[in-house]
Amino acid sequence: MSLNISQVDATIDENSFSHYFTGEGCARANSYFYKFHNKFWEPIWHEFIKVESDEDVSAFYEKHSTQFVSDYAATNPGEDFAETFATFVMADKPGNTSIANQKLLFMHQQEELVKLRDHIRTELKANLSLKSIHISRIPWKR
Repeated sequence: MSLNISQVDATIDENSFSHYFTGEGCARANSYFYKFHNKFWEPIWHEFIKVESDEDVSAFYEKHSTQFVSDYAATNPGEDFAETFATFVMADKPGNTSIANQKLLFMHQQEELVKLRDHIRTELKANLSLKSIHISRIPWKR
């Protein structure tokens, strides 16, 4: 979904990319990931590029904890996108405007992602016998 050919150009290597390099290729300018990165990571990128150790990641997360849905999301933009998407699928639409919730609302604005979310939630309820379980907001400290 975020790393397919419509989202990432895998023919571009790490030495010649013009947008964000995902590790799999160059994020296309119109990709979800590139938009997500520009909106939520550019303001803190100058701090993130100095992160070198697990301790640095922990300190980075503590400083910016309201910007992430989990501590693991602060590891890098790719993990942030993945953790945010998982929360987007499992949680109700957030009401407050923390940056972590703005990321979720960003995903709610993407029609294709909303359709995928609805499909996943329907399949989870049907195939895992979760019909009696209400999927609700995942709590975190925001």
